[in-house]
Amino acid sequence: MWEKTVKLFRLLNSQSIYPGFWQHGEMAQFRALANRARFRGKPAVLRSLYSGILILYSPFRAFYLSLQHTSRVGQRIQRLAGISCFRQFCEQYYLVLIEQIPPRSYYQFQLYDPERWAQRSGYLHDGEAQAIFRVLNGFASNPVINDKHQFALFCEKAGLPVPETIAVYPGNHFKHAVAFPPGDLFVKPLHGCRGEGAEYWTWNEDGTYCYKSFCCDADALHDRLNESGSKRALLVQSVLSNHEDLARLSNGFLVTLRLVTARNLEGEIELLFALCQIPVGLQSISHKGLSAPVSLQAGCLQAPFSWRPGDSVSELAASDQLIKGSQIPYWQATRDLVCRAHALLGGYFSLGWDVAITADGPVLLEANEGWEVTMVQKVYGPAGSSVLKPLIDAHVEKLAL
Repeated sequence: MWEKTVKLFRLLNSQSIYPGFWQHGEMAQFRALANRARFRGKPAVLRSLYSGILILYSPFRAFYLSLQHTSRVGQRIQRLAGISCFRQFCEQYYLVLIEQIPPRSYYQFQLYDPERWAQRSGYLHDGEAQAIFRVLNGFASNPVINDKHQFALFCEKAGLPVPETIAVYPGNHFKHAVAFPPGDLFVKPLHGCRGEGAEYWTWNEDGTYCYKSFCCDADALHDRLNESGSKRALLVQSVLSNHEDLARLSNGFLVTLRLVTARNLEGEIELLFALCQIPVGLQSISHKGLSAPVSLQAGCLQAPFSWRPGDSVSELAASDQLIKGSQIPYWQATRDLVCRAHALLGGYFSLGWDVAITADGPVLLEANEGWEVTMVQKVYGPAGSSVLKPLIDAHVEKLAL
């Protein structure tokens, strides 16, 4: 009983769960599908009970979150867009209660802009997208997708390029320290996303490894990872180097591509979206740096954008001029690689791929079934008017959902 209560509390506090007093717009069908997926397998009585509690609880939760987001970002948006904080708060609260749009999406998609406000009903939000993809993926739970070590093993067996695996903690149960190679190491949780929990360890000539301001030798690093791995399994991989054409865009760390593929009704794999993620400043991970869309045919970079709401890339004019028009090396090989990998994973409707481009060609880093639709829509516009919607429509119709 206690576990069910905790699950309900977490559900109620999810920023992506709002009942909406009515649903309309081009994404209404998808939102209804997402809500059904969230309550899949639960008895009708419990579904009705949850829905009733959500309707009663969400206005208070929405008020708190709208106030929270406005207090964090409102002043900056007021300076940039000339919209008062009070109006920002009211628009967020309206979007939650009437249109089932989370407050954070108001800033992520810059809905305070009149042009984007007019398109608000066409956006697909992270929580909804994850639920919809679970349905269209047949509620698959493939360890190749959900476990980064299994993904590496799968790719190696299939002849797909991946970074070298150095160690897995605690899976290998090492009795002695791992013989770490003389070079930088990348450590990440076996189960995770968006670079959370990842660590970049820099190797020094004296044989020590450093992460931020902490340095230690190989034995101490092994002990540290063993201890951390007992709480959350970790994968240790060798660090890749950027192709020289991309190295000039970076702060010295790895530039990655996020490519989104989908399976059409004929079973063919299509490349839908492509973004180049560029670490900036002191960041060692590219997920929250600059992102630039990639033209699907030519593989050229377009003007980049920042993750932070209200940021203007024009303020980063030097970066803009440096990035825009740059060519992604091995672009056709990169397209072919992700489509080939997706074809080997039968049953999945859509997957997001993280790829690095090295001097030797593209290398697969990860595959994600819950790829971040927010990131893609910030560049390509609402999902309701993108190439994704007709594909989802066709699969929903085929499955009679």
